[in-house]
Amino acid sequence: MFIGLEVWAVVVVLTTVQVDGATSVALALALAGAMVAVLDACRSWRSLGRESR
Repeated sequence: MFIGLEVWAVVVVLTTVQVDGATSVALALALAGAMVAVLDACRSWRSLGRESR
């Protein structure tokens, strides 16, 4: 559920925000970091599931 909300929030931000210059670079880096964190959490969750079997 959290991943769906995260993706929805990113889509909303990308479709509504109007920024230029350094702010757009900072926003892109922050969103990229958030996506990396979500992917890492998914990987960890899957590996924990494999270890418990």
